[in-house]
Amino acid sequence: MTLPWTVEITAWEPPHRYAFALINGRLRLAGEQRFEPAGDGCRVEARLDIGVPWLRLGRLGGRIGSAVLQRVEVALAEDLDALHDLVVAET
Repeated sequence: MTLPWTVEITAWEPPHRYAFALINGRLRLAGEQRFEPAGDGCRVEARLDIGVPWLRLGRLGGRIGSAVLQRVEVALAEDLDALHDLVVAET
């Protein structure tokens, strides 16, 4: 199952942070990643705010939502990794 989405970058402060919000679809999603030096590497702090309208359907909605959110989590992690690479490339 493919979950296409379009996001708007709402904050862009390379190499320290970026934020985004989903601008299409039924899922309400916004998030932010912050980067700070940590020894020889980088510490990443991530925040996601997710609104899921199907949870109003009770137990069945919860099952549907859980399945969809698992797929969203995987796709979002891939997208965030790609965006991280862009942020790092600008530094």
